[in-house]
Amino acid sequence: MRPYIGRYTPLIYNALCQCYRWEKISNASITVIAPQLHEALTQHSALEWETIFGESVPCAAARRVDEMFDHPQCQAEELISDFEHPVVGRYRGFTRATTFSRTPGPAPFAAPVFGADSDRVLLTSGFTPQQVLELRASGALL
Repeated sequence: MRPYIGRYTPLIYNALCQCYRWEKISNASITVIAPQLHEALTQHSALEWETIFGESVPCAAARRVDEMFDHPQCQAEELISDFEHPVVGRYRGFTRATTFSRTPGPAPFAAPVFGADSDRVLLTSGFTPQQVLELRASGALL
């Protein structure tokens, strides 16, 4: 497994050269250093490269989904929470995909039961209560 390394910019490029002690060729063209970099990345695991690069080079090892739930970064960002669902029971899932300081969004919640919003969606889309009842009676709406 190779690590994913952030986009090559002069800052990242120089940090890569310093991490791998390539001071002599840090000014070389990326076409010269890229093959050497690819070869160098095979000398350590992706997890080891995360440690070697630290905060100087954006780098992330791909992990299995089940490892994500207990990853320190996910815990620190409060990305994962436990939810109670009336059908599937207790499960772990994402609290929210993104956060914005001025528009934080709703509190995390469990996935809705299948069809939970059908009546509201149809009524706000112009269906009458009688039409919704008829759809439900016909089996077209659960």
